[in-house]
Amino acid sequence: MATSALSKVTLAERPDLIDSLRESGLDGHLSWPQFYDGNAVNMLYGDRVNREFAAYQVLFVDADEAIVACGHTLPLYWDGTVRGLPEGRDHAIERAFIGERKPNTLLAVSAVAHPSVKNTGLGTQIMGAMGQLGRRHGLQRMISVVRPTRKELYPLASFDEYISWTHADGSAFDPWLRANLKLGGRILKVAPESLVVEASVEQWMEWTAGKFPASGAYVVPGALAPVHIDLEKKIGRYAEPNVWVEHSLAKTSGPVIAASDYMRALPDMIRTWVTRKYVVLGTDGFGRSDGRAALRDFFEVDRNHVVVAALKALADEGVID
Repeated sequence: MATSALSKVTLAERPDLIDSLRESGLDGHLSWPQFYDGNAVNMLYGDRVNREFAAYQVLFVDADEAIVACGHTLPLYWDGTVRGLPEGRDHAIERAFIGERKPNTLLAVSAVAHPSVKNTGLGTQIMGAMGQLGRRHGLQRMISVVRPTRKELYPLASFDEYISWTHADGSAFDPWLRANLKLGGRILKVAPESLVVEASVEQWMEWTAGKFPASGAYVVPGALAPVHIDLEKKIGRYAEPNVWVEHSLAKTSGPVIAASDYMRALPDMIRTWVTRKYVVLGTDGFGRSDGRAALRDFFEVDRNHVVVAALKALADEGVID
């Protein structure tokens, strides 16, 4: 399916799609582990999100009126400091509903797509649509509580270690974290208990189709970390770690400077899509050095030359003398 053929609407614009969204399964087991049903915040606020904040829910609809993707957001107040962040997803949703102060920030709760359109780049489009919603409502920034999509394959790896993994090119190992960072996001901090599910051992057995013969930590399908079972108390507790990522929604102006360790032709490939003055720095020509820092200085692509290029571009535009 070509994602360009999808239309983008909010639930406020199309309230008739609320039932279709529920029936699509995008907010249920099609997207999330079954044990999410036991999250107290989901049970308390799940349906209210769509009803009370319809203008903040964006849907991607195909020609047959089927919902193939959605992005859930909520407005809240955040003072802009790491210390002032909500403890995690659950706390952030509660803060949005309590609404003690005028919202200035958009909370990106989730971005989900039908399996038929996954790996098509739609995830970045959903994030872009969320950002547009935030700007439309006059919000300054967007914070996303990112659930790394591949962490469930490495449930025993510490979360801090996992999000530090990178590919050879330096990009984040996890696809969803990488997508957020490529869109200009910056990591703020880890939320170690972002989403909590506490339920009876019997309920956990039903959700996971597993058995827990002794108290302890168990790896279960879909979980990013082990579930802790206490047979004496007959309780299983799961605390899911996520990571806070911030995206600026402020309107900006000025030149764009692209610096690359490769030839200028590489960053120049996106010139068509850059609407501002675009200056490219690259390593065209010949040279050698005893280290990368010296090489970047020789080819004038290091941070000092980026500053010089920016000042020159601003002077060319008459912004500075």
